[in-house]
Amino acid sequence: MVLRSVTRTILVILAVAVALPALAEDVEKRFRLSFSAGGFDTQDEVASDSANEFRLTDRDLVPIRVIRDPRDDSGVFGDLKIQPTTRFTFTGQYAITKTLLIEASVGYQKGDVGDIEVQAQFAGVRPPEEEQFVFQIFRLPAGEMEQVPLQLTAINRFRPRAKLNPYLGAGVGYTLIGFDPSDELNELSVNMDNSIGGFSNGATGAVDVIENLTGATVDARDTFSIHLVGGAEYSIKPKWTLFLDYRYSWASRSFSLQFNGQNSLGVSVPQGEEFLDESLGVVFGPYVIASGGLIDGGRIAPTSSAPPTTDCSDPAQAINCEFVFDPDGELDTGSYYVQGGDIDYDGASLQIGVRYTF
Repeated sequence: MVLRSVTRTILVILAVAVALPALAEDVEKRFRLSFSAGGFDTQDEVASDSANEFRLTDRDLVPIRVIRDPRDDSGVFGDLKIQPTTRFTFTGQYAITKTLLIEASVGYQKGDVGDIEVQAQFAGVRPPEEEQFVFQIFRLPAGEMEQVPLQLTAINRFRPRAKLNPYLGAGVGYTLIGFDPSDELNELSVNMDNSIGGFSNGATGAVDVIENLTGATVDARDTFSIHLVGGAEYSIKPKWTLFLDYRYSWASRSFSLQFNGQNSLGVSVPQGEEFLDESLGVVFGPYVIASGGLIDGGRIAPTSSAPPTTDCSDPAQAINCEFVFDPDGELDTGSYYVQGGDIDYDGASLQIGVRYTF
């Protein structure tokens, strides 16, 4: 029923458009300038893997073992992406014929990038009974990104003398990219640079050689692109038109955020299924930070039943101590995951504007 209603609405609009009188300005061999504003949404993102499951089955597809990612499942409600933002565009056109135009445009947009998902199980945390893990989620903004898209487009107008004039086009472009990392990303990167740790294989319990970690690496280079255009103009008075413009762009490069030389710190449980007799073993797990720390999550304190003289800095008395989620200004060791990755610049813009014909 909804599809039929939408179809009827489109047919009515087309019928009205065809019936409109030919009142538009003749643009052949003339220049046109325009300004528009609207939204831009990058279609790609780095999704959280915190709810992944890997199933091992026999040849009859009977589940034998299910391996679940140890992190808090609620991490799936946040993604690392270039957030939707407002784009402003200035455009110049020259009409070669009544229907064919060449367009050059420059746009500007500035928006947020985030969130970086950090999950940590701090040393000293005691999981509840029948649970192995208690990972805490911390979300950090990555920073701000500026984009200046420069585009050259060929456009075909289908009803050059009609009041309502649809058009289609295609072209190429080059986008200037600028990225300003957030204070939180800079602090996380410094903390990682000053930490020592190793990968802990959750399947075997083995910890790699402990080494100095390296912080964040950002790749936000300028990029070439191609795009398709669709829209419509509506003449409001001689020489003046309103227009609605939709564009989709495909970029040649991506934005990349890495930690310790990898897309992420820690390895997620893969999402999928495999026969047990073909499995070579699943590799997953966090990085164990043995010295330093990435987040100030709390502190080690005596339990409520501990003797008043308990000294939690003494390993022999650790049994009387627990981790309390009360930040104390000191970074905490433990098991960490930090989500990074690559984000394509591909995206869609929808803008409304006004155009003047000389």
